[in-house]
Parts: sequence; structure tokens; C-alpha cells
Amino acid sequence: MSKEGRERIKNNMQKKRIQRSRAGFTLVEIIIAMTVFAIIMTSASSVFYLMHDSWRRQKNIWDMLNDAQWAMEFMANEIRSGSADTVVNETCSGSPCSGSQKAVNIKFVAYPGGNTVRYWRGDGTVLGEANVLYRGIGNNFNNAVANADMMARFIANDASNGSAYDVFSPQGSGGIYTITLVTRPKPNKLDAKGNRSFTLRTQIRPRN
Repeated sequence: MSKEGRERIKNNMQKKRIQRSRAGFTLVEIIIAMTVFAIIMTSASSVFYLMHDSWRRQKNIWDMLNDAQWAMEFMANEIRSGSADTVVNETCSGSPCSGSQKAVNIKFVAYPGGNTVRYWRGDGTVLGEANVLYRGIGNNFNNAVANADMMARFIANDASNGSAYDVFSPQGSGGIYTITLVTRPKPNKLDAKGNRSFTLRTQIRPRN
């Protein structure tokens, strides 16, 4: 074969290689690449969702505990600086109540100002939302209810029988009152994984 013939064959082979390199991906290769990409993105999305969900639940628990801790400290400081009257199961007998609503509350005279202050837990009636702790000022319970401020949410029930935990315990020896706040993210459901109970408790002695 002549030199010119060999050069012609060599040039043809080089052109074919160039054409193959410019042909791009086949349909099968594209489908495989898209499938792999979809699997990677699905896995990454699942991990991101789990991380975000865990962060959200932890934040909700932190906010719940922070609110309960603040309410506990506020109550303790106010009662400690005041003159406690008693822990009573008191009936709200005037407007905005109908006369049938009762709640265990602690009432005392707060200083300075000498206002009668009450703390109680709502029950889903005019006394306020269930699982919420309230504070109100007034010479009687109905006035306090009419001027109520929300103090803390997620105050838990005893889910085994649906009854409310006692927030305020009567005066014990030495004039000491006990305040207990049991909180859960889902306060009406049982204590379980993802819905753990957190208990805050303090004992206080009013000034007078």
C-alpha cells in the first residue's frame, strides 16, 4: 500500500473517533444518570426532613420549658413578696362566669400596691383554655377571671384518668406552699417517647 493510502486510512479513523466523541450520551446513559441523581436527591431530602423535624421538636420543647420556668419564677417571686391568703377551690360567681365554674387557685395580696392576685389553671370554660395557667387581679374570683393574663401553656393532665394535676398544694408546716407545673408537648396524651413530661416544683413561704 502506498504512503498516500496509509495516510488516507489514518485520517478516516481519526475522523470516526472525533465523530464518536461528539455523539454525546445515549438515551440509556441519560436514564441511568437521572435515576442515580433522583436516588441521591431523595436520600438527601429525607435526611434534611428528619434533621428539620428533630430541630423543630427540640425547639418546641425548649420554648415550652422556658415558658414554664419563667411562669414558675414569676409566681414564686410574687407570692414570696406578698401576703398569702390560702389555696382554695373557688367558684366564679359573677360576670363573666355563670356561677358554676370552679378552680383551685392560690390567692394572696401582692406588694407593692396591695392588689389581690390569683393564679389558676383554665378548664376549657370561661375560666380559660385548658392546659393553660392564668394570673388575674381582683377582689373576687370573677374580677380576676375578667382581667386574666396567660402565664404558661402545655400544663399537663394525668392522662391515665384525665384529671388535672394539682398546681398548688395547701400551706404545709412552717407556712410553706408548694407549686408544681407538669408540662408535656401534648398535655392530654400519655407520657411516652416524643411526649415526655417535665416537672417543675418549688416551695415558697410568703412574707407575711
